[in-house]
Amino acid sequence: MEQQLKHHENKFEQQKKPIIILAHHVQSPANVGGLFRLADAFAVKELILPESINLNSTRLKRNARATIANVKHHCIKDSIAYLENLQQNNYQIICLEITKNSIPLEALRLVPTQPIVLVIGDERLGIPENILNRFCTHVHIPMYGKNSSMNVTQATAIALYEICKQI
Repeated sequence: MEQQLKHHENKFEQQKKPIIILAHHVQSPANVGGLFRLADAFAVKELILPESINLNSTRLKRNARATIANVKHHCIKDSIAYLENLQQNNYQIICLEITKNSIPLEALRLVPTQPIVLVIGDERLGIPENILNRFCTHVHIPMYGKNSSMNVTQATAIALYEICKQI
């Protein structure tokens, strides 16, 4: 008897969370594909990508599997203008980045009814200063080894898990 369920056999309640992921300059097709899978798994409302990303990449599609069709997404040129517009519409902007003022992810307190934008950054450079300086909620994932960063997709998964526990 098989123990593992097929996709259509899962018993999870389907829903949409009031979360937008803004992937500022994330360029790796493998990472973007992983973000599509995470957005689907965590019922994210929308995935915002840089306009430079090639959504027809074989690697991206392989990592995303069938989730591209399930996840609302679009590409933008100007992250700051997009974020400012969402902030004016009562979205809480959360930057996932280790900064002088960042708080541990588990210390973040959310208003369950307020929609959220989770900003994640470039694989090498993270979130740029011009975004960090405009949006003051910075969170980091406590790490216990010598490295101070992890893969953007892995970090996003951890952040989404913690955020979804609160909302």
